[in-house]
Amino acid sequence: MGFGGGCHWCTEAVFQTIKGVKKVEQGFIASTAPNDTFSEGVIVHYDAQIIRLEQLIEVHLHTHNATSDHSFRTKYRSAIYYYHKEQEFAFAKALLALQPQFSEPIITKALPLVTFTLNDESFLDYFKRNPEAPFCTRYIDPKLEKLQRKYTNWIKDL
Repeated sequence: MGFGGGCHWCTEAVFQTIKGVKKVEQGFIASTAPNDTFSEGVIVHYDAQIIRLEQLIEVHLHTHNATSDHSFRTKYRSAIYYYHKEQEFAFAKALLALQPQFSEPIITKALPLVTFTLNDESFLDYFKRNPEAPFCTRYIDPKLEKLQRKYTNWIKDL
């Protein structure tokens, strides 16, 4: 499944720390109109025996501005992307179930994943390769610290 909402470097780093996530592909995702322009995102491959879909969605909502419809939403579309139409209902149901955890309405949409383009190799595993970079310390570290506090049991041993 795909996730988008903030910078793909941040989203990649967040999901790489979650138990049961086997692989994170970072790049650009396009859906159907009116969401057919490319937006930063990741594809997450996971083991459903270790982490549930609902848990991944919860992590995603809490690690980007899932209630903010800011001016950069074309570049950073807040979405959960599905491959099969049957997944749309499960995604929408999970979003509704998680709404009580937020004081504002969640703007994240369940959208079909039409196209994915992998980022240039020099940008993959960005946080792992550049943990001391100013971008990482300013934007990624706080997200990982939040994960460590809120979802301790879901985090891989680092």
